[in-house]
Amino acid sequence: MPVGRIADWLKIMCGQSDSFVIVGYEPSIDVPGGIASLLLAARRDGALAYVGSFGRLKHDEARRLRIHMDKLIDRSRSSR
Repeated sequence: MPVGRIADWLKIMCGQSDSFVIVGYEPSIDVPGGIASLLLAARRDGALAYVGSFGRLKHDEARRLRIHMDKLIDRSRSSR
């Protein structure tokens, strides 16, 4: 895989932004103890609505984030 930008890569500016809440994660099958992607939600009509996922984490970031996220899990709500 080439390092750096390739000729087909196009950088564009985003004119919109929003705030998201991390509502969960998908464990990585490639990085033991890591996270493959974060599950995101946004507030819509007073409630949280799933809006997608983000999955561009480096291996060391994925492991550290998994350890931190596991400490924050509300176990009383995860079984509902």
